[in-house]
Amino acid sequence: MYTISKPVTMALLLTLFPMFPIASASASTSASASAAPTEATVTIEKMTFHPNSLTIPTGTTVTWKNNENGATYHAIASDQPELFQSPDFFPGETWKFTFTQPGTYPYHCTPHANRMKGTIIVK
Repeated sequence: MYTISKPVTMALLLTLFPMFPIASASASTSASASAAPTEATVTIEKMTFHPNSLTIPTGTTVTWKNNENGATYHAIASDQPELFQSPDFFPGETWKFTFTQPGTYPYHCTPHANRMKGTIIVK
């Protein structure tokens, strides 16, 4: 065991113990945590999106999951032309889209556009 009787600076400690990169350890930990991809889910039940409005950070992948009973299929489409359009997907199936730009993205279910609408807000 070591006992230090005089004040010691961080530079002196790093000189004596170079194998312990104290300063860089915390920097790499926070960088790794912020680099993790973000995901969110919108479920489809009883012809409704849950949640109907979702706020997410830029870079988030949203998964739409069809939880309907029976054979009800859905297809997700952006209200903005050609931004995103899923194929038809049936109960138990999912479809994903990654939002890379901030903005407000209203969308609808193509076969049920009159009653199934939602919004993704990307910050």
